[in-house]
Amino acid sequence: MSPSLKNSLGSRCARLCRDLGQVLLIGLLFGCGMTKQEVREELLLLEKNRPIRDAGVETVSLSLDLGEGPVTFDVPYLHQKPKGGADDQPPVLLIHGTPSTLFTWVHVVFGGEDATGRTFSGLADQFEILAPDFPGHGSTAPAAGPYTFDKLVAFAMAFLDALDIEEVIVVGHSYGGEVAWRLAHKHPTRVARLVLMDASGYRRPRWEVPIEEIILKEHPLARWGGLATSLEDVEEALEISFVHGVPADEARENYFLVKNDDNWEAMIDLAKEEEGLAEATIGSIRQPTLLLWGSEDGNFPVALHAHRFANDIEDSSLVLIPECGHYPQVEKPAAVVSAIAEFLARP
Repeated sequence: MSPSLKNSLGSRCARLCRDLGQVLLIGLLFGCGMTKQEVREELLLLEKNRPIRDAGVETVSLSLDLGEGPVTFDVPYLHQKPKGGADDQPPVLLIHGTPSTLFTWVHVVFGGEDATGRTFSGLADQFEILAPDFPGHGSTAPAAGPYTFDKLVAFAMAFLDALDIEEVIVVGHSYGGEVAWRLAHKHPTRVARLVLMDASGYRRPRWEVPIEEIILKEHPLARWGGLATSLEDVEEALEISFVHGVPADEARENYFLVKNDDNWEAMIDLAKEEEGLAEATIGSIRQPTLLLWGSEDGNFPVALHAHRFANDIEDSSLVLIPECGHYPQVEKPAAVVSAIAEFLARP
C-alpha cells in the first residue's frame, strides 16, 4: 500500500470514527431516522424509479419464525408477467444486495436507454419477474435480529410458498448473491437455474475490505451510525463500486435506505457474518449457473471471487461486463439483460 493511500485511508477512518462519536448526541436531540413508509415514499419519487411507480408494487402477507416466534410480514414486491417469449420458464426471483431494495432492478426489469442512448428491453418482456424487499431492506417491516444469510434464505422460501410457487430461476446480486447460492444449496428442487452477480461467499482478507465495512464491523457505536450519515458520505462510500461515477439517483436511493434504523442494523449484521463461513458448500451447487461480473468490481474483484466461483461450481460459466464495477444492474443493465436472456435460452 502506498504512503499516500495509507494516509488517505487513515484520515477517512479517523473522520468516520469522529463522526460516530457524535451519533449518540444526535440521536438524543433528533430521535431516530426515517420510517419504512417514509423510505418507500422517497424511493417511489426518484425519477429512475418511475417505471416501478407506474407499474405498482404489490404486497403479500406471510408468517415466518426468524428466531423470536412467528412474525407476520407485509412484503412489498414487484410482480411482472411476461409480455411474450419464454412464458414456459419458471419465474425469475431477483434478490437485491445490502443495503438495497427491489428498486435496484428497475432497468433490468423494464429496460430503458443504455449509455449510448440506444433503447433496450427488460427481462419482463420475456419472463415473469418477482422482486421482493427482503427483511432488513427497503420498506419491509423489521424482523427479529440479528439478520443472517440463513434467515434471508428462510424468508425467500416463505415468500415463494406464500405465492404458491414451486420453482424459480434465482438472480442474486452482492450479498443477495450469497442468499441466492445458499438457497440453491439448501433447497435444490426449488431452484432451476442460478445467476450470481458480483456475489459474496468467500472470506476476504482484511486488506481487501473497504474501510467503511471495517468500521461497521468493529466500531462500538457503529449501530447508530446511520443517524450521522450524510448524502455525501454515501456518495463517497459508493465511489469504489462505480467506474463512471455514482449516479445521483443511486446515491439518493442508498441514502434513504441507510437512514432507516432497521436497514442500517441489517447491513451491519450481514457485514459481520460475511466471512466465508459457508464457502465449503459452494462446490455442492449443481444447478446451471451464470456468473455475471463487473470487470472492475472493487468490492469482490474478479480474480479473487468470480474465478473461485467458476472453479467451485461445476456447471458454471463466467461472463465479464467490461468497464463495469460492482453494480452491473445500474451501470450496464442492457448487458445484464442480454447475458441473462442468453443463459436462460440454453437447453
